[in-house]
Amino acid sequence: MRNRTFLIICATLALSGVLAAVPSVASAQQRLQFPSVDGELTGGAPTQLDGYLYRPSGAGPFPAVVAMHGCGGLFAPRDKSRLASRNVDWGTRLSKLGYVALFPDSFNPRGKPEVCKQQDQTLILPGRHRVADAYGALAWLQKQPFVQPGAIALMRWSHGGITTLWASRRSSRARPKDVQTDFALGIAMYPGCVAILETDYAPAFPVQMFVGDRDDWTPAAPCKTFAEKAGLKIVAYPNAHHGFDAPDQAKLVLTGIRSTKSGTATIGTDPAARADVLKRVPQILATMQGR
Repeated sequence: MRNRTFLIICATLALSGVLAAVPSVASAQQRLQFPSVDGELTGGAPTQLDGYLYRPSGAGPFPAVVAMHGCGGLFAPRDKSRLASRNVDWGTRLSKLGYVALFPDSFNPRGKPEVCKQQDQTLILPGRHRVADAYGALAWLQKQPFVQPGAIALMRWSHGGITTLWASRRSSRARPKDVQTDFALGIAMYPGCVAILETDYAPAFPVQMFVGDRDDWTPAAPCKTFAEKAGLKIVAYPNAHHGFDAPDQAKLVLTGIRSTKSGTATIGTDPAARADVLKRVPQILATMQGR
């Protein structure tokens, strides 16, 4: 009877529009806001970011992951009220493994739902604004009683993966000067490595990269060269395209892509690569606590 009453109340609220304004974000347990630290770069007010939080049951404190989306944004391409399936999949998995996972939205608060196809990307730079967003998320998590402040990882995909590399750069100007405890480690999924390959890179924290040898969007070769030069660990999957870890993504050729010469890019799940990543990532994260 109690459950039936609850359902009736929810239905009534939905019809009245009270629930319609709240995005349906699968099992994300909380939608929240926190400031980026981009104000330190611009001298202006910080951008207020939306964040979506997954957390394990219990009081904690738990280790945590800041999870940054790719150039397509945080939400599903055809339903902007829902997180993309890859984000839901990873958020659910991480919380079940005992990690708090915070997914910041870097784009919509700045007026851009995506930057894959937009010609002008100067307003949201992976090595500047998105690094600041990552540190804003880190600062917020470190203040929460259910989070272990010294056990927070940075995990990102594609455009976010590039940001992981820039954030880990010891000389990054986007890192706040008052960071007391940095990210424990970074995981970069199929990042673009061409630009950072030419820098004086030295890591502020350990980073592991995962790339696909058949990736025609962010090719693996520059990342392999960069990993060797920087002394970073890298795993390359021979048959994998961009987005190989997504759940049940059929092979698809995207058009109108700004960052490739052809204007196209191939995406799709690679079952073998996905299975290996799902095995390796928990092992990497466990090192934050020596487990």
